[in-house]
Amino acid sequence: MEFKVLGALEIVDETEIVELSGVKQRAVLGYLLLHANKVVPMSHVVKALWGTDVPPSARKMVQNAVSALRRMLASASSEAPVLLTHAPGYLLRVEPESLDLHRFQRLVEEARADLAVGSAKQAATALRAALALWRGPALSDLVETGLNWSELSALEIAKLGAVEDCFEAELACGRHHEVLAELGEFVVREPRRERLCGQLMLALYRAGRQAEALDVYQRTQALLVNDLGIEPGRELRKLQSMIVSQDLALTSHPQRVMVAPPPDVSLERKQVSVLLVHVSTPTDADPEDVNEALPGISASVGDEVRRFGGVGGGAIGSMFLALFGVPRNHENDAERAVRAALAIRDRLDGAEVRIAVSTGSALARFQRDDAAAPVVTGAVVDTALLLLGAAGTIVACEATRRAADGQIVFDGALAVEPAETRATSAGALVGRVHELQLLRSLLGQVRDLRRPHLLTVLGRPGIGKSRLVAEFGRQVRANREAVACLTGFTSPFATDSPYLPLATMIGEPDADLAAWCRFAEAAAADGPVVVVLEDLHWADDVLLAAVENLTDRLSSVPLLVIATARPELLQRRPAWGGGRRHTTMTTLDPLTEHATAEILRDLASREGADRAGLSELCDALAGRAGGIPLFAAEYAKMLAENVRGDFPVPAGVHSVLASQLDMLSSTEKTVLLDASVLPEPFSPEAAAAVGRRDEAEAAGAMTRLERLGFLRRSGDGYVFEHPLVREVACAQLPRSERAERERRASGVVSGIAG
Repeated sequence: MEFKVLGALEIVDETEIVELSGVKQRAVLGYLLLHANKVVPMSHVVKALWGTDVPPSARKMVQNAVSALRRMLASASSEAPVLLTHAPGYLLRVEPESLDLHRFQRLVEEARADLAVGSAKQAATALRAALALWRGPALSDLVETGLNWSELSALEIAKLGAVEDCFEAELACGRHHEVLAELGEFVVREPRRERLCGQLMLALYRAGRQAEALDVYQRTQALLVNDLGIEPGRELRKLQSMIVSQDLALTSHPQRVMVAPPPDVSLERKQVSVLLVHVSTPTDADPEDVNEALPGISASVGDEVRRFGGVGGGAIGSMFLALFGVPRNHENDAERAVRAALAIRDRLDGAEVRIAVSTGSALARFQRDDAAAPVVTGAVVDTALLLLGAAGTIVACEATRRAADGQIVFDGALAVEPAETRATSAGALVGRVHELQLLRSLLGQVRDLRRPHLLTVLGRPGIGKSRLVAEFGRQVRANREAVACLTGFTSPFATDSPYLPLATMIGEPDADLAAWCRFAEAAAADGPVVVVLEDLHWADDVLLAAVENLTDRLSSVPLLVIATARPELLQRRPAWGGGRRHTTMTTLDPLTEHATAEILRDLASREGADRAGLSELCDALAGRAGGIPLFAAEYAKMLAENVRGDFPVPAGVHSVLASQLDMLSSTEKTVLLDASVLPEPFSPEAAAAVGRRDEAEAAGAMTRLERLGFLRRSGDGYVFEHPLVREVACAQLPRSERAERERRASGVVSGIAG
């Protein structure tokens, strides 16, 4: 017989759940199980059930409940525990291992002993097993009836301590990427737990996200000072100081870890952009002079490559290789590579430089912790070599030019300069009537009340945030409803000033926040002003803090600030806008299939697509676009190019989805790749079998993937939220790995069918 208190109270006799009748009977058993194998005074039981409002018949009611429990236990099993009357109360004797609470405590104690001697991997396994015993809050069914025992609070604290121990063990094993998302969720729920906050800071720092690690410290410090009037403890302050100074001790795992885990090496098919830089040297140059010059050139190339999100791929003499899209894809890797090329050209002004950029599919081998340079193979590398022989300083292949169109100015195959303005869709705005009404309502409120207001428009990439605010701005200007409409763009690349997006919209790149506020207040003195700040999720912490507090900083002027951002903003700032005056947040949902088909027909016609059968094709493609206007625009281009039959995933769509996949933890992404070869709906058990991993681990990853919008529940299993996500995920598997996964999937399906 098994007793479970880590969740709703349950008794399991072999495979059958034993029924318990009545709240008082359940409460008496639950309280005795919390004190199993100990004498519990009658007075304690009475107080646990009724508190200070004890009825005259309380003791009799407890005695009746105990008698009923004895009969139930005796009838359920011959090996049932013994419930004895033992002065001054009762003693419930149970086999320790039959109680989940005991098993939890034993596993935690064993894990802590393992941690003490450096066996972090073994400790992590034990702690995960201990935490898996929890099915919800302890005795949650009794808590729902109003019972509030101090023992339950103590258990929750013990569980939280085990969670912190588990994260310590995982971090000691070098699994900072894997635990980041889970750690962030716990810190949101328990923001005052300094140990948790420190663990999140350490994980972020080891993942190369130093600014976000420091932001966690600042939020924790502000919370402790404002709510409790105290500063963070010595250990957290020391960690913050070590992060600021980039102490090397933080990048290595604790000395007590005996065996380092194997590197997390991945082999994937990826869309990458290859950047080749060749700096010519005179044929008669002394080799020692060349050797002295190369380190400076290499440093300049490396600086610009890293600034735009690339990684070095090695060098041969004065030829340097850089890669964009590995180990992590960005949706604009081609643009990043060309921007890096332009910056290298300008930085090496005076040198004879030839640069080539090519984009295409490659087989990439890399370590997720960036410990070693990635290795890529494929024609994309050969294409870059061939382009180096072409005339011109920066030569880009056709695929690169198509991917960076609108962001880079090209003269034929030659990259000239970054585009001054961003291109937006020329098509009609469809399916956003209610969102436009919200914008117009807020503008009217700002005008009538003469006070600033911050609206944050959230949405996934390509959902139409920029198109919505552009149409709103057009209508406002056409109807002369505002004296000015200003727009600033937050860059994903490093800039000299955090306030650059605000400063450039007023034509003063060196302006600080105070100067921008003075300008905005002066402009709004004559009437409403609309300010649009695009892509706020890319802003650094300084700009985020400034925007979040903008409505408090500005005087009473009619200023509507509209910030567009992706959901990642809330991962960095979970409390964004929460509880502040004069702030609103709205999230754009995918469009209906009808609206998506309308966009497809409009854009395809504008692109000059053949009208024969166009309407039917647009209706058929609307489902694949998944209500994302950007995806519809990419399919419209394919229609204009007379692509028919089986439509592949457009390159632009592939880039967006691949970048989203690469934002997942290693475990989450691998589980998603495993699921991509399974027929829908699929279960955690099936995904675990394909990936040869623990079922609980697969189930946990799939729960997080559902929350992140990659999967959704269907019946007893899961399906992909968007069919194109499945295609992109499956396409990243090398042929041999895909074939092996498909073989295992076939075995799983056959087993289920059998």
